[in-house]
Amino acid sequence: MRNGTARGEEALDQLYVVTHPEPVVLDVQAFDHETTPEGAIALAYFHRGNLLARGVVSPDAVDAIRGLLRRPVSLALAATEDEQGNIDARVCLVLPVDQARAERDGDESADEPWRESVPQPPPGIDSYTDGAEPADDGRPRLALLPIGNVIRGVGHRNHPDVPSDAREMLDNLLAGKAQDAVSRAIDDLLDSL
Repeated sequence: MRNGTARGEEALDQLYVVTHPEPVVLDVQAFDHETTPEGAIALAYFHRGNLLARGVVSPDAVDAIRGLLRRPVSLALAATEDEQGNIDARVCLVLPVDQARAERDGDESADEPWRESVPQPPPGIDSYTDGAEPADDGRPRLALLPIGNVIRGVGHRNHPDVPSDAREMLDNLLAGKAQDAVSRAIDDLLDSL
């Protein structure tokens, strides 16, 4: 998918979305961090006790996110590759968007109050259908709600294509094998000595 950019932004040439085949159980906890903007809340998302993602949300979104996580959720990794070959990705909750019911009911927020507090995702990560009308083949329209960022530097790539690396990144996150960027930088520095 191509995405237009404003002056000073990098072009987003291709967005690759890989999904985990089964819904997973996530826990969420608020935490304090010195870089959290005033009026926002930092959240950490865990799977089987392992940190999966960290992100910042408005206080109004916390209850909605906790409501979403009361049952297993679908996860995706939406990834792009920069000019140097690094992968920049967003860990996302995959949320169904029931367009037919919204049109029928006229007010989707009555049954699903979380929709009003869902923040706008970054450009290019708004839905699988990229703003198009739902397909006539009965496939559900899905939206991606980013909950955290992950990166894989070009030197740590294991595959020649982004989707394969993104799949491995998502699997590593869910298995608790992901490495914090600061830890990775320290390890890289020590390896270079």
